[in-house]
Amino acid sequence: MSTGMKTVLTRQRILDSAQEYFLKYGFKDSLVGDIADSAQIERRTVYRYFEGKDDLLLRITISLFQEFTKVIFEHNFTSNYNAYQKIEELLSVAFNHIQLHPEMFICLGMIDTNISSQVNELEPFIELSSFGKELDTLLTQLIIAGQEDGSIKKIHIPQIFALTITNSLTALATRTAIYYKDQILSNHNFQWNLIKTQGMIFLDSLRCDHD
Repeated sequence: MSTGMKTVLTRQRILDSAQEYFLKYGFKDSLVGDIADSAQIERRTVYRYFEGKDDLLLRITISLFQEFTKVIFEHNFTSNYNAYQKIEELLSVAFNHIQLHPEMFICLGMIDTNISSQVNELEPFIELSSFGKELDTLLTQLIIAGQEDGSIKKIHIPQIFALTITNSLTALATRTAIYYKDQILSNHNFQWNLIKTQGMIFLDSLRCDHD
């Protein structure tokens, strides 16, 4: 095995072990030594790849949101849908992914509750924030298209309303993940009803009804 491949595999093994420990024991009770033991490496090896637990949690969450963003941007919309229907379809895809991969918001919740505000200055946090900006841009474009095709009300400023939707749904999903972590992880059919209801409210406020 090449040195480069060994490095990639070791790094991923550390991340997989860290994610398993974070989800099972929580951020505070997960020790770097235990993560290293699970990954079958020495504790000091973890620090060759990552700065510490904060860095591990950020890198894990980045990877989860990379996959989420990929699913969103690679989705093929139903061809004859107007812009409102595409937003409706997009939210459905997003909710389905969240239900299948709740760990993305559980980890985001751990960042919110366990890592100090100084994390905002870290490069990984900037990278994590970039995914939200990409989703804001996509939703803004769809709202503009909907105002042009007559399916979305023109009373909304597209950029502001897109930010309102993404920020509100992200905050609600994160809060749900924090409060209901154990139920979410033990119940694969956890419904995320709060975030689904909020999504429906936003959809209703967007729709331009015609007589």
